[in-house]
Amino acid sequence: MALTAVRRSATAVGRVAGGLANVLDPDLVVFAGGLTQGGPLWWEPARSAYRQTLLDALRGLPLEVSTGGVLTALRGVGRYSWRRITT
Repeated sequence: MALTAVRRSATAVGRVAGGLANVLDPDLVVFAGGLTQGGPLWWEPARSAYRQTLLDALRGLPLEVSTGGVLTALRGVGRYSWRRITT
């Protein structure tokens, strides 16, 4: 059951990332945080779902892993919050 849950979550995240890329048309998609440490069990279904969801025009859009570590998202929220408070 746990393996199925991991695969399902990875597939869902991959589909969402691909769908957002279709709408936003970025130059790069980066995954950050704890999920990036999931290993092949998580990454293979995530990448597969991501690639399957992309529109044909975006098929070559890279999907990268952040090198910032698991606290990357918290740093971003902190930076955003600080800017909102001080400006």
